[in-house]
This record gives sequence, C-alpha cells and structure tokens, in this order.
Amino acid sequence: MFTVYKSNSLNILLLKAYNIIQKKPLSNILEKDIFIYDNKILFQYLNVFFAEKIGISANFKLYHPNDFIWKLFQIILSKKDLKNTFTHSMMIWKIMKVLDNEDFLKNSNKKDDKIQKFKFSFLMANIFEQYIFYRPNWINEWEIGKNISIIDQNKKWQIKLWMKIIYNIKKTNQSIHHFSNLFYNFKQLIKEKKIKKKYLPDRFFIISSFSLHPSYIKIFKKISAYINIYFLCITPYKNNIFHLIENNKICLNKKIQEKDVFSDSLITLWGQYEKIYALYIIKSRKTKIINCFQKNKNNNLLNIIKNDFFHGNKLIKKKDF
Repeated sequence: MFTVYKSNSLNILLLKAYNIIQKKPLSNILEKDIFIYDNKILFQYLNVFFAEKIGISANFKLYHPNDFIWKLFQIILSKKDLKNTFTHSMMIWKIMKVLDNEDFLKNSNKKDDKIQKFKFSFLMANIFEQYIFYRPNWINEWEIGKNISIIDQNKKWQIKLWMKIIYNIKKTNQSIHHFSNLFYNFKQLIKEKKIKKKYLPDRFFIISSFSLHPSYIKIFKKISAYINIYFLCITPYKNNIFHLIENNKICLNKKIQEKDVFSDSLITLWGQYEKIYALYIIKSRKTKIINCFQKNKNNNLLNIIKNDFFHGNKLIKKKDF
C-alpha cells in the first residue's frame, strides 16, 4: 500500500510516522525502520524528535534515495555484489579514456587538448547521467543495437561514444550494470510477478526531496503492492497541492490572471518538483492520500507569507519604485 501524508509542517509528518511505528511495531524486534531522505541533518532531527516522545531513539536507518534503490536492486535481482560503476566522477574518466583513443574533438588545439577533453568529458558525463535516469529506454536500445529513440540524427556520435564506454568496461571485466538496465530487469520481474516479498522490508518511510527521480517513484509504486510505503510530503500548499507550474507561471488558482501572479525561481522550482508527484503519485488509483495541514499563527511576517501559500492566495508583484 502506498500512503501519502501531506502537510505544511515537518513535525506533523514525523508525528504520523511516530504513531505508525508505535501502533504497528515490526514483527522482528531487531529489524530497523527505514527512512529515505538525502540529508543526514534531518535524520538527526528525527532521532531527537523520537527521543523526546519515547525517551530513546533506536532501530532507525537512513538511506539516501540512490543508495536505497541500489539496495533494492541487490535484493530483488539477487545481485549481492552489485556495484555502481557509472557514477558521475567515474563516467568522466571513462569518457577521457575513450577520447585518448578516439578523435571526438577534431577542432581542439594541441595545447588545450587535455583541458578540452576534461570539459567535454564532464559535460557528457552529465548528459549520460540524465539519459540513464530519465531516458533509460534510450540507453537500453543503444546497447542492443537500436538507435530509433535518438531525437536528433546529428547526435548519433553520442551512441558511438556510449558504446565505446561499454566496450572498454567489458574489456576490463568491470560491472556493466547501471540504473537503465537494472530498471529494465526490475520491470520484467514485476511483470512476471517474480518478486519475493520475504526479502523486502516490511515498510519504509520516504521524506519528499529533490533527489527522487521519476523512475525511483515508479519503483516505489511497483513494490508498494508487496509492502507498506509511507510518503511524507512537505508542501506549503493546501488547496491546489501538486499544482503545475509551467513557463515560470504559478497556477495556484485558475481565476488569477497570469499578469498578476508573482513569478519566483524558488516557487517555480518547487512547482516542477511537485509536478513529478502529481504525475506519478497523485494520479495513481492505488494511492491513499491523507491531508494533515495546520494554519500558522500570524505573529510574524514569515508566518503571514506561509499562510498566503497555505490558502492559495495570489502573490502580487509590486512595481519597482
């Protein structure tokens, strides 16, 4: 079961987690409750929160989303020695190695050759990393000899570069496993219903963060058919939660004219962030959504602004003097 708790208060969300843990203790007393988040400081706050409630904080485990996904792949795909050799830093040097043997930078000067190669490698490592997470089907198709998913035919050299990287990895007997092919194998097991529930944790909690790729959410949604997953979503908005923000315009209320709405980069970023949840979580029929918002006391300017978001009030941008 995939349950979403939405609130504008972190303490309320942690209290919900506390109540679940207290009312439904794990069957194995030595098993740890898992929290997924990308910041250890918040985990320290979580420990303090639980210690204040019950006098002690124990049997909790924090995972970064990336680490937890790889842990799941190890369990579900039965690959104990699974290692990620496609990290950003490792990818840079893999590309550099290809460039030493291939003439991808034809217009580079000899003096600036190494600098140009590093800049190019850094850029391509970023691009390939985005492909692996957001276009896994492209990578998988390239590796089996297809190139139909490449948008621009002038970029076929990217396929060539990727295949050179894979060739070098195989040549040195390194692991060729990356998120794209592991995600494909995972989906096949789900489709064939070969997931073994006994190897999965009984439950885990996810605290909303910017590190959650859409593919990660898809994986969590798939395994929620076997275990309980609690998504603790922190959002300042109550009414139009998971609103969509496009083209730097805020759509808190359809009646608000676009010219009256205050555009802010932080709010825009938050809107894009919540758009992912709207597409992959909220629209799912198998998701249980629980609202637990509270109004802030108007005793300072910050709480007044928070309440504007809370009620979905329009934010007017004043003209500069």
